[in-house]
Amino acid sequence: MTTGEMVRDLTLGFEPVGSWLLFVLIAAILGGVLFMFGPDTSRLSRRGGLVLTLLRLTAMICLLVCLLRPTLVGTGRSLQQATVLVLADRSESMTVADGPHGQSRWDHLRQTLQLATPAAQRAVDKAGVDIHTWVFDRESREQPAVPGQLFDLGDWQRLATVEETAIGAALEASRRALADQPLAGVVLLSDGGQHAYPPRDLPPQTEARRLGERGVPLWAITFGRARGAAQSRDAAVLGLSISEKVFRGNAVEVVGRVRLDGLSDREAVVKLLVEQVDGGMAEVARRRVQAAGGTTEETVRLEWTPEALGERKVQLVVEPIEGETVATNNEVSTFVDVPSEPGLKPGRASVCLAAFMPSKLVAGEVHPWAVCCPMKKIHLLDSSLDNQSATIIIFVGHS
Repeated sequence: MTTGEMVRDLTLGFEPVGSWLLFVLIAAILGGVLFMFGPDTSRLSRRGGLVLTLLRLTAMICLLVCLLRPTLVGTGRSLQQATVLVLADRSESMTVADGPHGQSRWDHLRQTLQLATPAAQRAVDKAGVDIHTWVFDRESREQPAVPGQLFDLGDWQRLATVEETAIGAALEASRRALADQPLAGVVLLSDGGQHAYPPRDLPPQTEARRLGERGVPLWAITFGRARGAAQSRDAAVLGLSISEKVFRGNAVEVVGRVRLDGLSDREAVVKLLVEQVDGGMAEVARRRVQAAGGTTEETVRLEWTPEALGERKVQLVVEPIEGETVATNNEVSTFVDVPSEPGLKPGRASVCLAAFMPSKLVAGEVHPWAVCCPMKKIHLLDSSLDNQSATIIIFVGHS
């Protein structure tokens, strides 16, 4: 925003051709020529001769001025309103009550802003500073301005996005939103923990570097006590990989990625839950994982054999750990399709493999040495009779 006050500076400068020494030399030569070789005024009156001399002098002065290359620089500066961006973390980790006198981090943050309000209001009234307040968790949004209340954040509320802390993405989004305003500085209020997943996982260092390249200072103020790996416990499921289509009766491998923070002395239980015919979730496999250090990521492989057809929900869950700050990142879900096999009606398929020595073959008859599973209807798929060798018969049926 531009104010009406303008500051103007006028500066006259010279840049002589070559150098000042060359200019002085040329001026001396021209002056000597002018006075030593005057014009022929024998046929002119005294007044006419004086006019001719003045014209030659004027021409020499103009030539010297051109050699000086004078420059008149006028500078006009418009005073613009400085913009200060205040970013406040409102993710779930800010509800931890480790502030002064048992306050939560969020309450401590609000109290800090209230104490800074008088000074900020003076900056707005006297220096024309424009203050924009944003809050962020997984998403970032600007707080609506309230007359007379610069930092009205309100009470902490549980939203669907509070399980992540995307500091880098919040810095980028707010900077882009204020791209048409000159930023005087950015104030970041957070517990300093970046916990975000793609596509909101931009590192804060990347955006801080961009601000530094633009000459915008960044002040980071942290809330909450520094916690070591043994104090900060968190188990999170980072991803789940499984084929989109699996067939009934075939074992399928489910691969998950689990992050364990501060759990080097404890085991985490990873469970695989699958939607049943009645719509409920049932555990079909589990595995225990133990972190090797303070923070580690482990690949978990579980196996599941579908028994029912249709679309099924598959969920990978880490059982909550005592002392976890955030438990909403302990599960990831997806859906898979269990279609019926092509060429067979829905039902239980059976395969029979019979091996026998040369003898009379009766289609559909199972010999005593055949190995097969029970079935209601048998179809002879292939047979080969050879009096000189053994014969293998494969039957398939369904019920």
